[in-house]
Amino acid sequence: MTFANVSAVLFYACVLALLFSPRFRSFAMPHLSMPGSSTKQNFAALDGFRGLAALLVALNHLWQFPRTVFDSVQVNMQFIALGSKAVPIFCVLSGFLIYRSARNVVDVQGLRRYFKRRFLRIYPIYIASTLALFVLGRNPDILPEVFMLRVFGYPTFSNPVTWSLYVEVAFYLLAPIFVFLAGRRALLLSFIAFFVLLVTDSVGGRELWLWKFFFLGIAASEIYDRIRFTEFRAFVVAMAGFALIVIDFHGRNWGHLLINTSGTYTLGLAAGVMLALSGTLQSKAISRLFSVTPLRVLGAISYSLFLMHPIYIILQFPEIDFAKIGVELQIHDKQHSWRTFFLAYLPGLLFWASLTFAFIERPFLRWKSRDRLREDMKVAAAQSPVEQQRG
Repeated sequence: MTFANVSAVLFYACVLALLFSPRFRSFAMPHLSMPGSSTKQNFAALDGFRGLAALLVALNHLWQFPRTVFDSVQVNMQFIALGSKAVPIFCVLSGFLIYRSARNVVDVQGLRRYFKRRFLRIYPIYIASTLALFVLGRNPDILPEVFMLRVFGYPTFSNPVTWSLYVEVAFYLLAPIFVFLAGRRALLLSFIAFFVLLVTDSVGGRELWLWKFFFLGIAASEIYDRIRFTEFRAFVVAMAGFALIVIDFHGRNWGHLLINTSGTYTLGLAAGVMLALSGTLQSKAISRLFSVTPLRVLGAISYSLFLMHPIYIILQFPEIDFAKIGVELQIHDKQHSWRTFFLAYLPGLLFWASLTFAFIERPFLRWKSRDRLREDMKVAAAQSPVEQQRG
């Protein structure tokens, strides 16, 4: 049996255990959930957004990297070839959440906590994937990646998906500065930044193409705080956003209805993601839909899924050379059907993403959550004498 087949068998065994063994379920499910948020708010529906976006990126690469093994998959399900369109969704979500986290920074101690929590969220599983590629002989120049020098312009990196992660880390560094400078004008300035980047990012590379989506996330956060929708209006706003996303994904058929921006990202995709996010967060019906347990789990493991899926692909197809992505790679393997793709290769990938989340990523997230709890207790202890005097 191949590595993917063995992994798929383990995945199905775990699913059966979850369904029929209460003891295993009580052990496993807490390990597949996200600890508390640093913003002290739980936007459960965002887990569904994040999980589906990560899944689409992974499906796209699972089809693309071992060309031509899974050509039949793209023939039967053309949306898989559009996985790069999921990357801006990550950026909008990050803009929304990181902006809310950065707003909590009011002093130097708050800034220190902000960067510490961002480090614990991003770095542990990142360094695990970096070391895994080094062990597999795919990362001879490891030190620049250990220190994430790509964020500051270093020319190379070994994990092909981390190009967008480095853009996100740069946004982490700049978000507190934007919060400090923008103040109460954040909504206006985020839209101004979006449109400035919209008309200027064609002169830069794909990293610059992503920046405008972070500002749409900031705008969505401000809209959430300032504008209250009724259930009906929230539902209509969300549906309008999803409709724009569907139109964008149809590309060649309907894409002429939208304004093209750089690369594969359109203004319609940008507006669609922001509207879908803004409406979903205020619609109880749609929020419940995106908060079902499978999507919550998928959202929890999404970062591990995102970073680890190239390693999974290498273990199945050792002859893949990431440096040659973009050309027609010819893997010496038989053609596989879309059924094998979805019933064997994808479940195996989900198994390893779940495992790395539970035993590498989540322990550091719990540390981050406990750190927030300790800080809250210190604040409460410092305030209690004042409250007692007032009493």
